Amino acid sequence: MPALIQLFTAHALRPWDTVLDQIAAAGFDGVEGYFGCFDDPAGFRALLDARGLIMPQAHVPLTMLEGDLPGAVALLHTLGANRAIMPWLAPEDRPTTAAGWRALGLRLHAIDLALRDRGVSFAYHNHDFELVPVEGRTPISILLQAAPGMGWEPDLGWALAAGLDPLAVIAPHRDRIVTVHLKDRRAPGDATEQGWADLGHGTGDWPAIARALRSLPGLDSHVVEHDAPTDLGAFLTRSKATYDAVFGGLGPQRWTSLLHVTLMARDLEQSVAFYRDTLDLPEMMRITIPDTGMVIVYLRITATNYLELFSGGQTAGAAPFQHTGLNHLCLGVARMEPALARLRDRGVPVLSWQDGVLAPKTDPGIVTGLDGNRQAWITDPDGNRVELMEMAPDCLQYQALARLG
Repeated sequence: MPALIQLFTAHALRPWDTVLDQIAAAGFDGVEGYFGCFDDPAGFRALLDARGLIMPQAHVPLTMLEGDLPGAVALLHTLGANRAIMPWLAPEDRPTTAAGWRALGLRLHAIDLALRDRGVSFAYHNHDFELVPVEGRTPISILLQAAPGMGWEPDLGWALAAGLDPLAVIAPHRDRIVTVHLKDRRAPGDATEQGWADLGHGTGDWPAIARALRSLPGLDSHVVEHDAPTDLGAFLTRSKATYDAVFGGLGPQRWTSLLHVTLMARDLEQSVAFYRDTLDLPEMMRITIPDTGMVIVYLRITATNYLELFSGGQTAGAAPFQHTGLNHLCLGVARMEPALARLRDRGVPVLSWQDGVLAPKTDPGIVTGLDGNRQAWITDPDGNRVELMEMAPDCLQYQALARLG
């Protein structure tokens, strides 16, 4: 399960490149976006990619969701996000009656349906005011009932700020929780950093919260946040230490990612050079197996996905396409044309399928697959097939993910 930082944490501590350097150095997997990083989405995506960080979700203002939904979807996909989260209601926009909250919920339901049609999931993020009953019911309960397909991102720090038990807050709607803000609160009366604390250094009972979150069926990410840290580096380091100690190993009881794929290489240095220097996968580390002398090289694809190369491969060439077992790798690219141009400049032939085999192409070599994504192919020095894929905003994978919530 990815551990993310909500970028509002650093809204007063920019520039973003420095902030992202600190987030990556602290060991977080990625970030949750907000409007402060929307000015240049392609440029911001490049900053993320350069550091191996992901942005699977972002806080998108209600005005954008209702006023320019196609633009919001395009923005999310440029940033690599597949979930929009409604983040905040200004005081003048907050309903004061149960009927008013239901009307807002119906608006959110319409947004949810429209986003799902475009392959994007939707969730609501609460503050303290949605947890205070109105006419006998909490606004968050009314909203979730009126928008039955919308997910929920409970902010546990705001539950603490409201004087509530986070476990009691999440219990009634546990099946709707898809992501969660882990935010700590200082003791009442302590106004340091606006009353917020580094994770594990406030009043939250995080071991108990971690145990409760483990059983949630739809939870797929943790988001750590602090609204007003004075020292971003200290917040990240201290919070990551708490996160690893308390939440490590307490994710949902399902697989969280495909961590690595291993290939045997006949000439290890030649294969390392191809993936490291030609495909720009940074070499992470090398391990030598005692007695055998076999060398293992790890190369980073993303913060949580790696390619592992073993020395000592014996046979020549990859197995035919129809053989049982590993068939090919697939690497995602943001834009296909510059990626292929860079590979051709480095002497890598771009291939396509001809009569059931991969053969060089003199044209761009890009085709659109049955899933709606653009693809091209290359091979490594041992003949292993590598597919390159540019995901389309309306591809079948995104549509399926939206149906899964």
